Amino acid sequence: RNLQTNLNISGRDRLKLVNSIANAELHLEFKTDLKLSGPLGDMDLVGEMTFLDKSRVYYGDRRFDVSGGALLFDGYTDDQGVPWPFIDTRLETEFKSRCASRRRGTLDATQTQSTLVRTIDETPTIYMNLEVQGRLPLDINYTMESQPSYDQRDQISLIVTGCSVDELMAGNGSAPGLELLFRPVISLVERNVEERFNIDDVDLIPTPGGNADILVEDEVSDRLTWTLDATIGSGEATRQA
Repeated sequence: RNLQTNLNISGRDRLKLVNSIANAELHLEFKTDLKLSGPLGDMDLVGEMTFLDKSRVYYGDRRFDVSGGALLFDGYTDDQGVPWPFIDTRLETEFKSRCASRRRGTLDATQTQSTLVRTIDETPTIYMNLEVQGRLPLDINYTMESQPSYDQRDQISLIVTGCSVDELMAGNGSAPGLELLFRPVISLVERNVEERFNIDDVDLIPTPGGNADILVEDEVSDRLTWTLDATIGSGEATRQA
């Protein structure tokens, strides 16, 4: 006879989850109200895990505060029987643009309206909300709102780089802007090359025109170090040992 389970999982205190997914770090706290029941090997998990107010998601140097919502377990599983909960929550963040700035003049009250006494630089604060809903881990939908208002292309760019697409491409596609835009992908490529070929340091720097500078440094022994400094696409490269 199959052994039946009937287990209630209730958490009055905070259940903490700290994990990393891709380039994101999760620091989540929950109030739990779950029930695990059924025969061993084919158990159902139902209930919910409610996000608490100290939950955070970090992406790069950007912090997102989790504002309410929950993970809902309704018995849905994948082919291996692993539960796939439904997520319904809201993420909020605010940050300064890395590229944009505006100038604001301040008038001395004793002077005429046309006399500008001093001018200061002010970088506007960007407020962004993300509504996240869907079946974890693969079927997720989200909508974004920002203040000031940006289209979705710029919203994604602001989250990843801190700059809008137009700001990144200002100056005919400057290398710093391109590096900011593609930094998550570049970091992954650099790390994979270092691990695969056992190289100490690999740096990729995109340049205007579709090329990239590559700098490789590797210490073979105490007396021998080699470097490669090249521009991919130009055919020019120098090696030193």
